[in-house]
Amino acid sequence: MPRKPARSSAPSLSTPSRNLTERVRDRVAEVGVEERRALRRVYGELRTTYQTHRRKTGGAPLPALREAVHAFKREPTLDSLVGVAAFLDDRSLLSW
Repeated sequence: MPRKPARSSAPSLSTPSRNLTERVRDRVAEVGVEERRALRRVYGELRTTYQTHRRKTGGAPLPALREAVHAFKREPTLDSLVGVAAFLDDRSLLSW
């Protein structure tokens, strides 16, 4: 019986895929304002997307997402924003 090729493990939230990092970086750049303001604006888009998803599904809040949000609010950087975006990307909620 042929062996199945080994699947690579999914990236952890602390080390999201480079592809997602690039997508978040591109989205922040599209906003076209000072970086810190752009990060906050993209975070606002992510927040709205997730809130809409939760209203539609009635799902409970995710503690790990809350931790990622707190990390972003403590230190709004591209890496901490990618941590938040990873939750939405895992649920196929990002349109970009």
